[in-house]
Amino acid sequence: MMTPFTKDGTINEPVLRSWIDFMIENGINGLFPISSIGEFYQLSLQECYKLMDIVVEQAAGRVPVFPGTCSAATDNAIKLAKYAEKLGCPAVVALPPHYAPVSQELVRKHFEKIANSVNISVILYNIPMMTSPISLQVFEQLLAVRNIVGIKDSSGNMNYLLHMIDLTRQHGRPDFGVFTGYDDLQYSALSVGAKGCISAVCGVIPELSVAICREYHAGNKEKALEIQMSILASLRTMSSLQFPAGYKMALDIRGFNTGPLRLPIDEIDKYQYLSTKKKLQDQLGALLGNKLVACKQSILR
Repeated sequence: MMTPFTKDGTINEPVLRSWIDFMIENGINGLFPISSIGEFYQLSLQECYKLMDIVVEQAAGRVPVFPGTCSAATDNAIKLAKYAEKLGCPAVVALPPHYAPVSQELVRKHFEKIANSVNISVILYNIPMMTSPISLQVFEQLLAVRNIVGIKDSSGNMNYLLHMIDLTRQHGRPDFGVFTGYDDLQYSALSVGAKGCISAVCGVIPELSVAICREYHAGNKEKALEIQMSILASLRTMSSLQFPAGYKMALDIRGFNTGPLRLPIDEIDKYQYLSTKKKLQDQLGALLGNKLVACKQSILR
């Protein structure tokens, strides 16, 4: 989930609540606030708690909420995990330590401390371009921790993904969910046995992201691949801007006013931003037709 902000940079609760309803009504299976695309690295602990409160309340049990406990400090990650447990969340997403490189032994201990601090499930988050990677050896060791139940793999490495799936089978963990974090690889990941995609673009075009899984599991694999291929151009356009500006722009086009980024767009980049918006609007319009604008009452304080 992205984090919508008001003009003064606070969490925009009305937009957030409206957007949650939109995603659930269009078939998403769960909500992941306090994520990379949600600019967790720019949020205070108190803002993270507030996001959890709003998302859990608005979801109202319709889908599970699994908040990010994304912090370089293990103690802060544990605080977030305990708060999520107190709210009744069934799981949290845990990121490896980041900024300062650490050993794989410390990566393992970081996850074990988080998992041992709560009685709910933990989903690992592998994003090696931003944090310490999770090696296959450490992944295999963590399979022994029973409340570690899944991984979001944002490496984009299909070789790594395939080996993780194989290790879950070797260790008798058919319940363990291996998910791709790359929207581009949703179909490919499903085809090798992944459980699905923990997706950024699903918040923008849930109708299409959900349809890939639905068609694939219904046996309509050609249709699922067709939908996957149809969204690639839009994904390239969203990714062409400072992260996560392109995704927020796309959500704005759909009628949910996400407000400013916490890390503002540089003046030099503003022309590219404006020219990219027209391109993205045309691409999404071609995909969605008269359903492009999903929320006609954009809310911005």
